[in-house]
Amino acid sequence: GVRLVGSEMCIRDRLIILQLLGRTITQRQALTMAISGFAVMAIWRYGLGWHTHLMDLVPGMITGFVVYGITSLKAKLST
Repeated sequence: GVRLVGSEMCIRDRLIILQLLGRTITQRQALTMAISGFAVMAIWRYGLGWHTHLMDLVPGMITGFVVYGITSLKAKLST
């Protein structure tokens, strides 16, 4: 099988969770979620060194969901 690293699992799992909840995800949202989540994970691990206190996957996942929420709200308000 294919072995996924933390950032790839984070990207995949967020999208799967949202799809299971019946949410529609645009390509732009998916890319924004992936980039922002990866950036937060990198900063968490390499910039701040906080990965020893809280696994860097957690803030990356949360960031992706926050980005999804903001972009969805923005889309609703602009229609």
